[in-house]
Amino acid sequence: MVAFAVSYLGHHRFTFRSDEAHGRAAPAFLAVALLGAAINFTLFLIITDVLSIGYWWAFGAAVVTVPPIVYLLSANKVFHPTGDRWSWASLKARRWLWAPAALFFLIAVGFTFTFYYTMPYYDHWDIIDFYLASQ
Repeated sequence: MVAFAVSYLGHHRFTFRSDEAHGRAAPAFLAVALLGAAINFTLFLIITDVLSIGYWWAFGAAVVTVPPIVYLLSANKVFHPTGDRWSWASLKARRWLWAPAALFFLIAVGFTFTFYYTMPYYDHWDIIDFYLASQ
């Protein structure tokens, strides 16, 4: 609930600078967030379980589809339902809003791919083998 409240208030105040009443915008934002979670879950379910394709393909499909859908629905239906304040041109003009998030995402993905495939994973059960070998 705290994450939802922080996300909602941050988008309402900073991302979209909305004048929409909280009584109308908060339930609409909740519906859009739940829709995004459902799309994400469905993509992973279909790609990994039904099609038996790897997890990373599902991850890529979710990253490419879910955030733009949630963003556009939030911009046009939740925080500015008349659609008069946001368009593709204004999105391009306000790239400072999404460019830091995109940069952070690229850094996180690069970090994941760099260290996920190069560093072995050792959990705490490996310590038992080292302990037994030292006896």
